[in-house]
Amino acid sequence: MHVLNHLPDKPDAANMLRRHVTGAVHDALEAARCARTEARTLAEWQPVRERWLGAFRAAFPPELFAMRHRPLNARVLARHERRGYFIETVLFESLWGWEVNAHLCLPASPGPWPGVICPTGHSPRTGISYQVPPVVFALNGLAAITFDAPGQGEKGPGSDHFHHGAACLLTGLWSETFFAMDALRAIDYLAARPDIDVSMGVGMTGVSGGGETTMTCVLLDDRIRCSAPVCCTGPQRVLGAEDIYTSCPETMGPGLFGAGIDVTEKLAMAAPVPCLIANAEEDEVYYPSMVAEIVGDLRHTYAICGHPERLEHFEQPGVGHAYTAVMAERVAGWMRRWLLNEIGDVIGLTDPEAVMEPPDVINCRPRPAPNMLTINTARAASLAAARRVGDPVNLRDALRAALAVGDTAPVAVACAESEMSWRNRVERIAIKTEPDVWAPMLFISHIDAPGPRPTVLWIDERGKWTALERESWLLDAGGFLQEYRDPYHVCCLDARGWGETTPEHVAYDFAGWNDITRILAYLSVALGRCLIGQRVRDALAALKYLRTRDDVDGSRIIIGGWGQGALVALFAGLLDGEVAGFLGIEMLAAYRLLADAESFTWTHDIMVPDLLRHADVPETLGALHCPALVLNPVGARREPATDAAFPPTAAVRAGLSEQEVSETSLAWARERLGSASAR
Repeated sequence: MHVLNHLPDKPDAANMLRRHVTGAVHDALEAARCARTEARTLAEWQPVRERWLGAFRAAFPPELFAMRHRPLNARVLARHERRGYFIETVLFESLWGWEVNAHLCLPASPGPWPGVICPTGHSPRTGISYQVPPVVFALNGLAAITFDAPGQGEKGPGSDHFHHGAACLLTGLWSETFFAMDALRAIDYLAARPDIDVSMGVGMTGVSGGGETTMTCVLLDDRIRCSAPVCCTGPQRVLGAEDIYTSCPETMGPGLFGAGIDVTEKLAMAAPVPCLIANAEEDEVYYPSMVAEIVGDLRHTYAICGHPERLEHFEQPGVGHAYTAVMAERVAGWMRRWLLNEIGDVIGLTDPEAVMEPPDVINCRPRPAPNMLTINTARAASLAAARRVGDPVNLRDALRAALAVGDTAPVAVACAESEMSWRNRVERIAIKTEPDVWAPMLFISHIDAPGPRPTVLWIDERGKWTALERESWLLDAGGFLQEYRDPYHVCCLDARGWGETTPEHVAYDFAGWNDITRILAYLSVALGRCLIGQRVRDALAALKYLRTRDDVDGSRIIIGGWGQGALVALFAGLLDGEVAGFLGIEMLAAYRLLADAESFTWTHDIMVPDLLRHADVPETLGALHCPALVLNPVGARREPATDAAFPPTAAVRAGLSEQEVSETSLAWARERLGSASAR
């Protein structure tokens, strides 16, 4: 049963969540654009830059900034002579013992040479876009190092940048950490070699994801004296929030959009570090119009910094998303200008395919672990050991901040015409929980049950209609098709993005890595308002609404849910502090299970950044002021979680059939709420 299309002004339910999230992104980034363009002098610009730079660096763990003092444990594996240059394969350690598999292209001329870091994108470094540029740099007197990105090539297992990258949010690790740290350690490695001269700093350049890493690292390490991001300068304001393309989670750091930071702001913060932005005329991801707009904006920033000559733009006609030899030649000239103070002719390649090496020449065979998964697992264990939950009030405050629920009073309430079903009245109600967000719900009451009565508020990730179909005890509790048995009110809520407000898919979703829920989850994290927190806001608003009704006994409301809906109900129950009980069915037993999992089947909107610093599901259950029942808890792949550790205050039953779940739920609700007519 739908609600919203029965209202006089029908909201666009299938696009409501998308418009809410993307609208918030546009508002935040437009405010940042105004702050940037309205700065007319360096004195006006510097406070803006410092504020953004502080927010950007705060998205990374402190370890990232201290790692250059750790041992590299580097070793050269092999050396190969080529015409005009040499290739060396090397291994060295990044943060937490993570091994970087790299190969260097070194000039044949006597050293020492300046160094250039070439981080790769989302494909193995054996590809032509990664092998050709370092060769061009070496032929032009620059030592260049490149390496596989996490999840690619030899660094594939346990480091999927979507899957494991999303799970890392739970421990406060933005996935971009793993991409940046390898590049920063590559600088450390070059600085430790006697044949590399870093006295004038180093250059950094990469394509696509490697370009993203380049833009990030310039803001983290002042040893980078010039940069050249290639085929990567597309704002998420367009890619994610307009095109609804599911970009990688490393492009959208926690809270960064909320702070006003997109690609243009990242590049602006780096000014006046010399920057050559290269793109391709036929790039199917980063359109030339996007790049031209960013370059135009940046010219203003470089001008007020007093160095307009340090920003250049090169667009290669007739090619698509790639780092070509022509681009590499242009970048080589740029690097020589700023690292060697030399301007002159550049040596190019007549046949780029001829310099391609087979994988067995440049492979390094790094250890499969540590990787994203093992590092995140260890971090989750460390946080669990260090947690001191203590006072439930403190935990509520911490979770309220992590979930960013804000003010939860309903903005408005709209009721459609109710319907009768024998002795039950079904009301279609929508509560406006934010100016552009409606949460629809069905309120079921029995006409033979007058007076303020106990109520069950139910939140189901499958939607309110499926909940009433599958959880038959809800209708039993409401006295539907039964002899009058002291029924309760039942209210089923579609929190935003579920049930009738499920976002419709977009054309990009035909690609396997694209998904409307995933991109909205990433955008919400970047806004500093994770989706599960937004749904908790809806649940809290529903509780406040119910307590305004004369026919609801506000002191006897049970909150519960199924799947992710149970987590929403759990968090809402703790933050509300007045519910009479909590019931979760097939609920994730612990977020720790996601951090530990090689794979999981939960959608990415379940993630709460840095949650495991404060609490996990068992501790949240333990902090509830009311009785709690958990039925058939599940793990990372929604398998039975038979060994989950729950607090003694929560009743847990596993391995129940559907019928047993229904019977147990109804009996427990009646036990908690007592006689419906009792006051």
